[in-house]
Amino acid sequence: MPIHITLRILALPLLLACHPSNGKCEVRLPGILSSHMVLQRDRPIHIWGWSDPGEKVAVAFHGTSRDTLGDRLGNWSVFLPPEAAGGPYQLTVTSSNKIVLDDVLIGDVWFASGQPNMEMPLKGFPGAPLKDSAEEIAHAGQPASLRFDCSTSPTRPRTSRFGTAPHPGLHALRRRPPTSRRRPTSSDVS
Repeated sequence: MPIHITLRILALPLLLACHPSNGKCEVRLPGILSSHMVLQRDRPIHIWGWSDPGEKVAVAFHGTSRDTLGDRLGNWSVFLPPEAAGGPYQLTVTSSNKIVLDDVLIGDVWFASGQPNMEMPLKGFPGAPLKDSAEEIAHAGQPASLRFDCSTSPTRPRTSRFGTAPHPGLHALRRRPPTSRRRPTSSDVS
């Protein structure tokens, strides 16, 4: 058999194996949309993600559902109607696969920013308590108040006059699960 025919025969299976539409793409969500999240009350709820181009995506939340199709790049987006404060609810995204987000609340979402060393617990730090903090904590009347933590990423170091420190980056904004407690570290007080 001539060599050019052999190469053609071997090239065809290789091309078919490497072709990107060979497998089915699963619907995906960005990291900020996750279980334990809080969505803003009284505003349209924007849910978005990625799928195969033309793939049907269904989003269901608190008795409401919306369908859409992935665009030619695989991006999709839906808006759900505004909701009053409440929860916990379940958000479901269904396509060739199914994503279920649990413990989703509707309420007020506040963003605050600052330097990483600006975080301070209400009770203060060991050896540096805040005045009347124990009384304030004992009489707190907002059991549904939530605290968000932003993850930091050591992937891109930043340098300062004190040396190299991890660069803070927002990976996902999530409500801290109720059983999770963060203890201050030496970096909190430096």
